[in-house]
Amino acid sequence: FAHAASYGYADCKEAWTNSTSVLYRQKLCRALVQGEMGLSIDLADQMPATICTPNTIADYWIQRVLGYPLSPMRRDEIAQCMAVDSGPNDTLGGDQIVRRLPGMVERILASPEFQWR
Repeated sequence: FAHAASYGYADCKEAWTNSTSVLYRQKLCRALVQGEMGLSIDLADQMPATICTPNTIADYWIQRVLGYPLSPMRRDEIAQCMAVDSGPNDTLGGDQIVRRLPGMVERILASPEFQWR
């Protein structure tokens, strides 16, 4: 019953969190969301049509991707990706949602919170 120790990477965030791994994770997220890997996902089609404000869109995708809410400050940062020059509770048009949604989902996927999951 002598357990042989594993000599792989340590099971702690310090061993995995560095600028290179963050950069590669961000590049992978961009490629996935922008359809650069031979995979095309219609993100807007994946969400109910009744969800149309930056705040509600952010809440929907944060829950869908992470499975738990973010801190209010981080949530507001994500919602701002959708709002751009609109208010957080303004209704966005379909073209605005289609244009802005990939960048917002990319930001959620590239977030430290996604890596914690």
